[in-house]
Amino acid sequence: MRGFFIVLEGIDGVGKTTQAKILARKLRQQGREVVEVREPGGTQLGEAIRELLAREEELAPWAETCLFLASRAQLVEEVIKPALAQGKIVVGDRFSLSTLAYQGGARGLGVDRLAQLNSWVTGGLEPDLTLVIDLKVEEALARGKGDLREEIRQKLEIVRERYLSLAKERAGKVLVVSGQGSVEEVSGRIWTLVEEALARWPSG
Repeated sequence: MRGFFIVLEGIDGVGKTTQAKILARKLRQQGREVVEVREPGGTQLGEAIRELLAREEELAPWAETCLFLASRAQLVEEVIKPALAQGKIVVGDRFSLSTLAYQGGARGLGVDRLAQLNSWVTGGLEPDLTLVIDLKVEEALARGKGDLREEIRQKLEIVRERYLSLAKERAGKVLVVSGQGSVEEVSGRIWTLVEEALARWPSG
């Protein structure tokens, strides 16, 4: 039976990475087989792209986008599809919604075109459940000790609004989770939604 693909999304500083690890641990405690992935990364090519993106500050929007898509294409073929075929649960720290929110929003590239490209490089693979952890930009920047420049704040405001808009357009498959409160409180909200989704899943 096919596995289940869960992705955590949100602007920088909302705690996606921490929550992805907590979620994976809880699922393993239930006796489920879990594969954790992150974007960009998760493969030799993906990690090399991650390092490149961290070094290069002024990439052209489409150059940046193509690097993210290349990393995703390799991750899907090398890790995600095989894991799902084996009936495992895949927990992702970012996936396609990041491209639509960041490159489609803050970088000003067309969301429709990006969605088509993403479908092409992933072979049409979409997460079974995407959870957008939502937090006000000021709180996320303070929590993540991020860049507090006004231009960064404005960029993240655009990205946050795009995430919320995408969640409305994809109601059911993309859910918004409040990032307010402690790590434990947020993980509790996430766990409730994941349990509900898995209970409805045929192979769950």
